[in-house]
Amino acid sequence: MSPPRTAAVVLARDRPSVVARTIEAIVGQEPAPDVLILVANEATPEVTEVLERAAHEHDAGEVLHLPTNLGAAGGFHAGLEHAMSRGDVELACCFDDDATPLPGCLAALLAAAAALPDVGTVGAVAHDGTGKLSWGMWIDGQAGPAETVGEVQQLAAGRQALDVAGMCWHALLVPVDVLRAHGNIWAELFLQYEDAEFGLRLRAAGLHNYLVPAAECVHPPAPPSREIRLLGRKLAITCQAPGKEYLTLRNDLLVRHRYNGLRFWYATGPLILVRGLLIAVSLDVPRSAALRHVFARAVLDAARGRLGPPPARTTALEPAERRAP
Repeated sequence: MSPPRTAAVVLARDRPSVVARTIEAIVGQEPAPDVLILVANEATPEVTEVLERAAHEHDAGEVLHLPTNLGAAGGFHAGLEHAMSRGDVELACCFDDDATPLPGCLAALLAAAAALPDVGTVGAVAHDGTGKLSWGMWIDGQAGPAETVGEVQQLAAGRQALDVAGMCWHALLVPVDVLRAHGNIWAELFLQYEDAEFGLRLRAAGLHNYLVPAAECVHPPAPPSREIRLLGRKLAITCQAPGKEYLTLRNDLLVRHRYNGLRFWYATGPLILVRGLLIAVSLDVPRSAALRHVFARAVLDAARGRLGPPPARTTALEPAERRAP
């Protein structure tokens, strides 16, 4: 039997040199993806030029132009929807513009997808190039997250993959039949936690999200944070743009409420609120504005089910160059 046809879906907006490096690493994989879907998410002219050139150089490359910024959620939703509509793609592998796969990454993901049972997604180990994971990875059965590539390899102990709740868009491969059966990305989340929601949805359907130690992807580290302990739990207090912190709080509440059941009300939800409040008062903007337009607005919008990008008053708290994408 011929191997399944694979599409690489790359989302880009405003970093031409970064996405050029990622595309070069993707098309240099052995085997290379059969189809290259490059999503121009209201892309700058410089990024559009990079994508158009790459599509021209690839036998089955194409650029999907989005006239407005749909965020990561909407952008990957559009790219995956396009992959499904082609009718000749069986697997889709998603990449942020700064998620650069190392040699052998795609081959390891394809092998895992073919061999493992009940696949929802299979994903690469994303690290910063020094062995530190880009984000701590919660592996089933562990009391805390793995923080390094070495820890992941030790936990795998020769196994092809490890079960995790979900993974980011750092060489994340999903069978197209899974998308058709269980739905595409929740596009209206715009940004933050859409990947977590997708992973939790697939697990609720009885499928597995597999982290594949043999597949590696280089990605910048998580944003700086300080950790505090509350009721035995670690909370990471970040200080990103107000728009991004609004989305983090709103979407975390929405997603956890959907999947955590009663536990949301007595454990998960209160911790999310405390973390969101601490982040709001830590932002480098007037405290009253942060409490009103980041914390309170995110909580209210989560309760009302308001989705989409952050409100204008929230993004206006930061200079344009620092606002959430």
